[in-house]
Amino acid sequence: SRCARGRIPHSIETSAALAEILLHDALSSSTMTNSARAAVSTMQTRLSYSTAIIRSVNGLADEAQRFNYEFKSVASLCSVIGLPGWIVDLRHDASHTVLPSLPCLRMAAKTMLGYLGDKYWNVMTAMRVAKKDRAMALLNNYRTSIKTGDNLGGGMGESTLLTPVEYAQEFVETVPIDMGLQILAEFFVLGARDNPSGRGALVPQMLPMSQEGFSKIKNQYHPLMLIIQTCWKGFTSFLIVEMIDSIIDTEASKNDERKLYFLERWTKYLLSKEWYSSLDKGKTNVNGKKSRKCSQPEALSMFSPAQLPILVSMNIPMNALCDRCAASGGTVSSKMSAVFEMILGKKRVEEYGLCMTEKKKTIEEAEEECDAFGLVTTPSILISLKDMEESLKDDNVGMENNSGPKRKRGWVECESWDACAIGTLPGYSLKRRIT
Repeated sequence: SRCARGRIPHSIETSAALAEILLHDALSSSTMTNSARAAVSTMQTRLSYSTAIIRSVNGLADEAQRFNYEFKSVASLCSVIGLPGWIVDLRHDASHTVLPSLPCLRMAAKTMLGYLGDKYWNVMTAMRVAKKDRAMALLNNYRTSIKTGDNLGGGMGESTLLTPVEYAQEFVETVPIDMGLQILAEFFVLGARDNPSGRGALVPQMLPMSQEGFSKIKNQYHPLMLIIQTCWKGFTSFLIVEMIDSIIDTEASKNDERKLYFLERWTKYLLSKEWYSSLDKGKTNVNGKKSRKCSQPEALSMFSPAQLPILVSMNIPMNALCDRCAASGGTVSSKMSAVFEMILGKKRVEEYGLCMTEKKKTIEEAEEECDAFGLVTTPSILISLKDMEESLKDDNVGMENNSGPKRKRGWVECESWDACAIGTLPGYSLKRRIT
Protein backbone atom coordinates (compact mmCIF):
# COMPACT_ATOMS: atom_id res chain seq x y z
CA SER A 1 0.00 0.00 0.00
CA ARG A 2 2.90 2.34 0.72
CA CYS A 3 4.37 1.56 -2.74
CA ALA A 4 1.06 2.59 -4.34
CA ARG A 5 1.26 6.04 -2.72
CA GLY A 6 4.89 6.66 -3.65
CA ARG A 7 8.45 5.50 -3.21
CA ILE A 8 9.25 4.00 0.15
CA PRO A 9 12.51 4.91 1.92
CA HIS A 10 15.56 3.06 0.65
CA SER A 11 16.42 1.63 4.07
CA ILE A 12 12.98 0.01 4.39
CA GLU A 13 13.07 -1.46 0.89
CA THR A 14 16.61 -2.76 1.37
CA SER A 15 15.83 -4.30 4.75
CA ALA A 16 12.81 -6.10 3.32
CA ALA A 17 14.78 -7.43 0.34
CA LEU A 18 17.69 -8.72 2.43
CA ALA A 19 15.42 -10.28 5.04
CA GLU A 20 13.35 -12.03 2.38
CA ILE A 21 16.41 -13.50 0.67
CA LEU A 22 17.88 -14.70 3.97
CA LEU A 23 14.54 -16.30 4.87
CA HIS A 24 14.21 -18.13 1.55
CA ASP A 25 17.82 -19.23 1.76
CA ALA A 26 17.30 -20.62 5.28
CA LEU A 27 14.11 -22.44 4.24
CA SER A 28 15.72 -23.94 1.15
CA SER A 29 18.66 -25.16 3.22
CA SER A 30 16.58 -26.88 5.91
CA THR A 31 12.98 -27.77 5.10
CA MET A 32 12.89 -28.20 1.34
CA THR A 33 12.95 -31.60 -0.31
CA ASN A 34 15.77 -32.54 -2.66
CA SER A 35 13.62 -31.83 -5.72
CA ALA A 36 12.65 -28.39 -4.38
CA ARG A 37 16.28 -27.56 -3.65
CA ALA A 38 17.21 -28.51 -7.16
CA ALA A 39 14.66 -26.02 -8.49
CA VAL A 40 16.45 -23.20 -6.62
CA SER A 41 20.05 -23.41 -7.78
CA THR A 42 23.05 -22.06 -5.91
CA MET A 43 23.71 -19.63 -8.74
CA GLN A 44 20.20 -18.24 -8.47
CA THR A 45 20.66 -17.67 -4.73
CA ARG A 46 24.02 -15.97 -5.27
CA LEU A 47 22.52 -13.68 -7.90
CA SER A 48 19.68 -12.74 -5.56
CA TYR A 49 22.09 -11.87 -2.75
CA SER A 50 24.36 -9.96 -5.11
CA THR A 51 21.53 -7.88 -6.55
CA ALA A 52 20.21 -6.93 -3.12
CA ILE A 53 23.67 -5.99 -1.83
CA ILE A 54 24.51 -3.94 -4.94
CA ARG A 55 21.26 -2.03 -4.65
CA SER A 56 21.80 -1.53 -0.92
CA VAL A 57 25.28 -0.07 -1.27
CA ASN A 58 24.41 2.06 -4.31
CA GLY A 59 21.32 3.46 -2.59
CA LEU A 60 23.22 4.40 0.54
CA ALA A 61 25.97 6.00 -1.55
CA ASP A 62 23.40 8.00 -3.55
CA GLU A 63 21.84 9.30 -0.32
CA ALA A 64 25.29 10.34 0.96
CA GLN A 65 26.15 12.04 -2.33
CA ARG A 66 23.09 14.26 -2.09
CA PHE A 67 24.68 16.03 0.89
CA ASN A 68 28.09 16.44 -0.79
CA TYR A 69 28.56 19.09 -3.46
CA GLU A 70 31.87 17.52 -4.47
CA PHE A 71 31.59 14.26 -6.38
CA LYS A 72 33.12 11.31 -4.54
CA SER A 73 33.53 7.64 -5.25
CA VAL A 74 31.24 5.00 -3.82
CA ALA A 75 34.01 3.78 -1.49
CA SER A 76 34.61 7.31 -0.14
CA LEU A 77 30.94 7.96 0.43
CA CYS A 78 30.42 4.64 2.20
CA SER A 79 33.39 5.27 4.48
CA VAL A 80 31.80 8.57 5.52
CA ILE A 81 28.54 6.89 6.55
CA GLY A 82 30.36 4.07 8.36
CA LEU A 83 29.62 1.18 6.01
CA PRO A 84 32.29 -1.58 6.28
CA GLY A 85 34.79 -1.36 3.43
CA TRP A 86 34.75 -5.09 2.67
CA ILE A 87 31.06 -4.89 1.76
CA VAL A 88 31.86 -2.12 -0.72
CA ASP A 89 34.59 -4.33 -2.22
CA LEU A 90 32.17 -7.26 -2.38
CA ARG A 91 29.70 -5.04 -4.18
CA HIS A 92 32.42 -4.13 -6.72
CA ASP A 93 33.25 -7.81 -7.29
CA ALA A 94 29.60 -8.73 -7.77
CA SER A 95 29.18 -5.90 -10.28
CA HIS A 96 32.39 -6.12 -12.33
CA THR A 97 34.46 -9.23 -11.61
CA VAL A 98 33.81 -12.62 -10.06
CA LEU A 99 30.49 -13.37 -8.33
CA PRO A 100 31.26 -13.76 -4.59
CA SER A 101 30.78 -17.10 -2.87
CA LEU A 102 27.56 -17.93 -1.07
CA PRO A 103 29.05 -17.82 2.47
CA CYS A 104 30.48 -14.34 1.81
CA LEU A 105 27.17 -13.12 0.45
CA ARG A 106 25.30 -14.45 3.47
CA MET A 107 27.69 -12.71 5.82
CA ALA A 108 27.39 -9.47 3.85
CA ALA A 109 23.57 -9.62 3.93
CA LYS A 110 23.53 -10.13 7.71
CA THR A 111 26.07 -7.34 8.19
CA MET A 112 23.99 -4.99 6.04
CA LEU A 113 20.89 -5.76 8.09
CA GLY A 114 22.81 -5.03 11.28
CA TYR A 115 24.07 -1.76 9.81
CA LEU A 116 20.55 -0.71 8.79
CA GLY A 117 19.28 -1.70 12.22
CA ASP A 118 21.79 0.59 13.93
CA LYS A 119 21.61 3.53 11.53
CA TYR A 120 17.91 3.51 10.62
CA TRP A 121 15.60 1.24 12.62
CA ASN A 122 17.05 2.01 16.06
CA VAL A 123 17.02 5.73 15.28
CA MET A 124 13.39 5.54 14.12
CA THR A 125 12.45 3.63 17.26
CA ALA A 126 14.13 6.23 19.47
CA MET A 127 12.35 9.03 17.62
CA ARG A 128 9.03 7.23 18.01
CA VAL A 129 9.58 6.74 21.74
CA ALA A 130 10.55 10.39 22.15
CA LYS A 131 7.46 11.50 20.23
CA LYS A 132 5.28 9.22 22.36
CA ASP A 133 6.80 10.60 25.58
CA ARG A 134 6.19 14.13 24.34
CA ALA A 135 2.57 13.29 23.50
CA MET A 136 1.94 11.75 26.93
CA ALA A 137 3.53 14.78 28.57
CA LEU A 138 1.10 17.08 26.75
CA LEU A 139 -1.88 15.01 27.92
CA ASN A 140 -0.58 14.86 31.49
CA ASN A 141 0.01 18.63 31.46
CA TYR A 142 -3.55 19.09 30.25
CA ARG A 143 -4.85 16.92 33.09
CA THR A 144 -2.78 18.76 35.69
CA SER A 145 -3.72 22.23 34.48
CA ILE A 146 -7.43 21.42 34.15
CA LYS A 147 -7.57 20.03 37.69
CA THR A 148 -5.55 22.71 39.45
CA GLY A 149 -6.52 25.66 37.28
CA ASP A 150 -2.81 26.41 36.91
CA ASN A 151 -1.62 27.17 33.37
CA LEU A 152 2.02 26.40 34.10
CA GLY A 153 3.26 23.46 32.04
CA GLY A 154 5.01 20.83 34.09
CA GLY A 155 7.41 18.29 32.67
CA MET A 156 9.57 18.19 29.53
CA GLY A 157 11.51 21.16 30.88
CA GLU A 158 8.77 23.63 29.88
CA SER A 159 8.56 27.09 31.37
CA THR A 160 5.93 28.50 28.97
CA LEU A 161 2.46 29.31 30.22
CA LEU A 162 -0.07 27.24 28.29
CA THR A 163 -3.79 26.85 28.74
CA PRO A 164 -5.42 23.40 28.68
CA VAL A 165 -6.83 24.11 25.22
CA GLU A 166 -3.35 25.01 23.94
CA TYR A 167 -2.03 21.68 25.23
CA ALA A 168 -4.83 19.92 23.36
CA GLN A 169 -4.20 21.83 20.15
CA GLU A 170 -0.47 21.14 20.30
CA PHE A 171 -1.22 17.43 20.76
CA VAL A 172 -3.31 17.11 17.59
CA GLU A 173 -0.90 19.29 15.60
CA THR A 174 2.33 17.48 16.51
CA VAL A 175 1.36 13.83 17.03
CA PRO A 176 0.66 11.49 14.07
CA ILE A 177 -2.92 10.27 14.11
CA ASP A 178 -2.04 6.54 14.11
CA MET A 179 0.17 6.96 17.17
CA GLY A 180 -2.12 9.53 18.72
CA LEU A 181 -5.20 7.32 18.75
CA GLN A 182 -3.35 4.50 20.48
CA ILE A 183 -1.92 6.92 23.05
CA LEU A 184 -5.41 8.29 23.67
CA ALA A 185 -6.69 4.75 24.24
CA GLU A 186 -4.11 4.33 27.00
CA PHE A 187 -4.71 7.78 28.43
CA PHE A 188 -8.52 7.74 28.41
CA VAL A 189 -9.45 4.06 28.87
CA LEU A 190 -6.66 1.53 29.47
CA GLY A 191 -4.43 3.46 31.85
CA ALA A 192 -0.64 3.54 31.87
CA ARG A 193 1.43 0.37 32.10
CA ASP A 194 2.46 1.22 35.66
CA ASN A 195 -1.17 1.76 36.73
CA PRO A 196 -2.29 -1.45 38.48
CA SER A 197 -5.96 -0.41 38.48
CA GLY A 198 -6.14 -0.38 34.69
CA ARG A 199 -8.20 2.81 34.78
CA GLY A 200 -7.72 5.66 32.36
CA ALA A 201 -8.40 9.35 32.84
CA LEU A 202 -12.11 8.94 32.07
CA VAL A 203 -12.50 6.83 35.23
CA PRO A 204 -11.87 9.19 38.18
CA GLN A 205 -10.51 7.71 41.39
CA MET A 206 -12.22 10.04 43.88
CA LEU A 207 -15.38 11.45 42.29
CA PRO A 208 -18.67 9.82 43.35
CA MET A 209 -20.40 7.32 41.07
CA SER A 210 -23.30 9.64 40.35
CA GLN A 211 -24.54 12.14 37.79
CA GLU A 212 -22.69 14.85 39.66
CA GLY A 213 -19.42 12.91 39.52
CA PHE A 214 -19.80 12.22 35.80
CA SER A 215 -20.63 15.86 35.09
CA LYS A 216 -17.40 16.96 36.78
CA ILE A 217 -15.18 14.54 34.88
CA LYS A 218 -17.02 15.37 31.64
CA ASN A 219 -16.40 19.09 32.09
CA GLN A 220 -12.70 18.39 32.57
CA TYR A 221 -12.13 16.39 29.39
CA HIS A 222 -14.86 17.67 27.09
CA PRO A 223 -12.66 20.49 25.64
CA LEU A 224 -9.85 18.02 24.90
CA MET A 225 -12.17 15.51 23.26
CA LEU A 226 -13.88 18.24 21.25
CA ILE A 227 -10.60 19.51 19.79
CA ILE A 228 -9.44 15.98 18.96
CA GLN A 229 -12.72 15.12 17.22
CA THR A 230 -12.59 18.36 15.24
CA CYS A 231 -9.12 17.49 13.89
CA TRP A 232 -9.37 13.68 13.78
CA LYS A 233 -12.74 12.69 12.37
CA GLY A 234 -12.53 9.05 13.45
CA PHE A 235 -11.84 9.78 17.12
CA THR A 236 -15.41 9.30 18.42
CA SER A 237 -15.85 5.94 16.71
CA PHE A 238 -12.41 4.80 17.90
CA LEU A 239 -13.07 5.78 21.51
CA ILE A 240 -16.50 4.13 21.62
CA VAL A 241 -15.02 0.86 20.32
CA GLU A 242 -12.22 1.04 22.90
CA MET A 243 -14.67 1.65 25.75
CA ILE A 244 -17.00 -1.18 24.72
CA ASP A 245 -14.01 -3.47 24.41
CA SER A 246 -12.81 -2.45 27.87
CA ILE A 247 -16.31 -2.96 29.35
CA ILE A 248 -16.45 -6.51 27.99
CA ASP A 249 -12.93 -7.32 29.23
CA THR A 250 -13.61 -5.83 32.67
CA GLU A 251 -16.81 -7.83 33.12
CA ALA A 252 -15.00 -11.01 32.13
CA SER A 253 -12.05 -10.47 34.52
CA LYS A 254 -12.02 -8.29 37.63
CA ASN A 255 -15.47 -6.68 37.35
CA ASP A 256 -14.35 -3.19 38.44
CA GLU A 257 -17.65 -1.50 39.36
CA ARG A 258 -16.28 2.05 39.20
CA LYS A 259 -14.70 1.51 35.81
CA LEU A 260 -17.84 -0.08 34.41
CA TYR A 261 -20.03 2.75 35.70
CA PHE A 262 -18.04 5.59 34.17
CA LEU A 263 -17.29 3.82 30.87
CA GLU A 264 -21.01 3.13 30.47
CA ARG A 265 -21.81 6.79 31.09
CA TRP A 266 -19.10 7.96 28.69
CA THR A 267 -20.30 5.59 25.95
CA LYS A 268 -23.87 6.80 26.29
CA TYR A 269 -22.62 10.39 26.24
CA LEU A 270 -20.72 9.87 22.97
CA LEU A 271 -23.92 8.44 21.50
CA SER A 272 -26.10 11.32 22.74
CA LYS A 273 -27.39 14.47 21.09
CA GLU A 274 -25.47 16.51 23.65
CA TRP A 275 -22.10 15.37 22.29
CA TYR A 276 -22.98 15.93 18.65
CA SER A 277 -24.57 19.29 19.32
CA SER A 278 -21.31 20.35 20.98
CA LEU A 279 -19.54 19.65 17.70
CA ASP A 280 -21.54 22.51 16.22
CA LYS A 281 -19.34 25.57 16.60
CA GLY A 282 -22.42 27.74 16.80
CA LYS A 283 -23.35 26.19 20.16
CA THR A 284 -19.99 25.38 21.72
CA ASN A 285 -16.74 27.31 21.70
CA VAL A 286 -13.62 25.22 22.35
CA ASN A 287 -11.88 28.23 23.90
CA GLY A 288 -14.12 27.92 26.95
CA LYS A 289 -16.56 30.76 26.24
CA LYS A 290 -20.10 30.20 27.39
CA SER A 291 -22.55 29.03 24.76
CA ARG A 292 -26.16 30.12 24.66
CA LYS A 293 -28.43 28.51 27.22
CA CYS A 294 -30.81 25.85 26.00
CA SER A 295 -34.46 25.85 26.93
CA GLN A 296 -35.63 23.16 29.33
CA PRO A 297 -37.12 20.92 26.57
CA GLU A 298 -33.91 21.27 24.58
CA ALA A 299 -31.78 20.40 27.62
CA LEU A 300 -33.81 17.28 28.34
CA SER A 301 -33.58 16.12 24.72
CA MET A 302 -29.79 16.43 24.80
CA PHE A 303 -29.54 13.33 27.00
CA SER A 304 -31.34 11.16 24.45
CA PRO A 305 -29.38 9.23 21.79
CA ALA A 306 -28.55 10.95 18.54
CA GLN A 307 -30.29 9.92 15.35
CA LEU A 308 -28.92 6.86 13.58
CA PRO A 309 -27.85 8.71 10.37
CA ILE A 310 -25.61 10.98 12.46
CA LEU A 311 -23.97 8.02 14.20
CA VAL A 312 -23.54 6.16 10.90
CA SER A 313 -21.93 9.25 9.36
CA MET A 314 -19.32 9.05 12.16
CA ASN A 315 -18.49 5.48 11.05
CA ILE A 316 -19.58 4.02 14.38
CA PRO A 317 -20.07 0.24 13.83
CA MET A 318 -23.47 0.15 15.53
CA ASN A 319 -24.54 -3.37 14.52
CA ALA A 320 -21.14 -4.87 15.28
CA LEU A 321 -21.00 -3.27 18.74
CA CYS A 322 -24.54 -4.49 19.40
CA ASP A 323 -23.41 -8.01 18.42
CA ARG A 324 -20.46 -7.87 20.81
CA CYS A 325 -22.47 -6.56 23.75
CA ALA A 326 -25.25 -9.10 23.22
CA ALA A 327 -22.77 -11.98 22.99
CA SER A 328 -20.90 -10.87 26.13
CA GLY A 329 -23.88 -11.31 28.45
CA GLY A 330 -22.58 -9.01 31.20
CA THR A 331 -24.82 -6.60 33.06
CA VAL A 332 -23.41 -3.41 31.56
CA SER A 333 -22.92 -5.06 28.17
CA SER A 334 -26.58 -6.06 28.12
CA LYS A 335 -27.59 -2.47 28.92
CA MET A 336 -25.43 -1.18 26.06
CA SER A 337 -26.83 -3.83 23.74
CA ALA A 338 -30.34 -2.54 24.51
CA VAL A 339 -29.19 1.02 23.78
CA PHE A 340 -27.73 0.02 20.41
CA GLU A 341 -30.88 -1.94 19.52
CA MET A 342 -33.07 1.02 20.43
CA ILE A 343 -31.04 3.35 18.20
CA LEU A 344 -30.88 0.90 15.32
CA GLY A 345 -34.55 -0.04 15.35
CA LYS A 346 -35.45 -1.72 12.07
CA LYS A 347 -31.85 -1.24 10.87
CA ARG A 348 -30.65 -3.87 13.34
CA VAL A 349 -28.72 -6.49 11.38
CA GLU A 350 -26.63 -9.20 13.02
CA GLU A 351 -23.20 -10.34 11.87
CA TYR A 352 -21.45 -6.93 11.72
CA GLY A 353 -24.37 -5.29 9.92
CA LEU A 354 -23.76 -7.33 6.76
CA CYS A 355 -27.10 -7.51 4.97
CA MET A 356 -27.19 -9.46 1.71
CA THR A 357 -30.06 -10.31 -0.61
CA GLU A 358 -30.01 -12.82 -3.42
CA LYS A 359 -31.16 -11.65 -6.83
CA LYS A 360 -32.78 -13.97 -9.29
CA LYS A 361 -30.93 -14.23 -12.56
CA THR A 362 -31.26 -17.05 -15.03
CA ILE A 363 -28.48 -18.50 -17.12
CA GLU A 364 -30.08 -16.97 -20.22
CA GLU A 365 -30.00 -13.48 -18.71
CA ALA A 366 -26.37 -13.91 -17.71
CA GLU A 367 -25.46 -15.10 -21.21
CA GLU A 368 -27.21 -12.08 -22.74
CA GLU A 369 -25.12 -9.77 -20.57
CA CYS A 370 -21.95 -11.61 -21.59
CA ASP A 371 -22.89 -11.29 -25.26
CA ALA A 372 -23.46 -7.57 -24.82
CA PHE A 373 -19.88 -7.18 -23.56
CA GLY A 374 -18.49 -9.56 -26.17
CA LEU A 375 -17.54 -12.20 -23.61
CA VAL A 376 -17.31 -15.88 -24.47
CA THR A 377 -19.70 -17.98 -22.41
CA THR A 378 -19.56 -21.66 -21.64
CA PRO A 379 -22.32 -23.80 -20.18
CA SER A 380 -22.05 -23.17 -16.43
CA ILE A 381 -24.09 -23.06 -13.28
CA LEU A 382 -24.67 -19.83 -11.37
CA ILE A 383 -24.31 -20.34 -7.62
CA SER A 384 -24.30 -18.03 -4.67
CA LEU A 385 -21.10 -16.94 -2.95
CA LYS A 386 -21.91 -19.16 0.02
CA ASP A 387 -22.43 -22.18 -2.23
CA MET A 388 -19.25 -21.29 -4.07
CA GLU A 389 -17.31 -21.53 -0.80
CA GLU A 390 -19.04 -24.81 0.02
CA SER A 391 -18.11 -26.15 -3.40
CA LEU A 392 -14.47 -25.92 -2.41
CA LYS A 393 -15.22 -28.38 0.38
CA ASP A 394 -17.76 -30.57 -1.45
CA ASP A 395 -17.28 -31.32 -5.13
CA ASN A 396 -20.94 -32.29 -5.51
CA VAL A 397 -22.35 -28.85 -4.74
CA GLY A 398 -23.67 -27.19 -7.85
CA MET A 399 -22.54 -30.05 -10.13
CA GLU A 400 -24.64 -32.12 -12.48
CA ASN A 401 -26.68 -34.98 -11.09
CA ASN A 402 -29.30 -37.36 -12.38
CA SER A 403 -31.87 -34.60 -12.74
CA GLY A 404 -29.53 -32.34 -14.70
CA PRO A 405 -27.67 -29.18 -13.69
CA LYS A 406 -28.96 -27.15 -10.75
CA ARG A 407 -30.05 -23.58 -11.27
CA LYS A 408 -29.52 -21.34 -8.26
CA ARG A 409 -29.71 -17.69 -7.44
CA GLY A 410 -26.21 -16.69 -8.39
CA TRP A 411 -26.01 -12.99 -7.60
CA VAL A 412 -25.73 -11.53 -4.11
CA GLU A 413 -26.17 -7.83 -3.40
CA CYS A 414 -24.70 -6.36 -0.22
CA GLU A 415 -27.19 -3.79 1.07
CA SER A 416 -25.39 -2.61 4.20
CA TRP A 417 -22.35 -3.30 6.35
CA ASP A 418 -20.38 -1.76 9.22
CA ALA A 419 -17.28 0.04 8.05
CA CYS A 420 -13.87 -0.95 9.43
CA ALA A 421 -10.20 -0.61 8.61
CA ILE A 422 -8.55 -3.15 6.33
CA GLY A 423 -7.42 -6.19 8.28
CA THR A 424 -9.78 -5.57 11.19
CA LEU A 425 -13.29 -6.51 12.25
CA PRO A 426 -15.84 -3.76 12.97
CA GLY A 427 -16.44 -3.19 16.66
CA TYR A 428 -13.16 -4.74 17.81
CA SER A 429 -10.22 -2.94 19.37
CA LEU A 430 -6.75 -3.47 17.95
CA LYS A 431 -5.45 -3.88 21.54
CA ARG A 432 -2.09 -2.36 20.75
CA ARG A 433 0.10 -0.37 23.09
CA ILE A 434 2.70 2.02 21.77
CA THR A 435 6.22 1.11 22.84
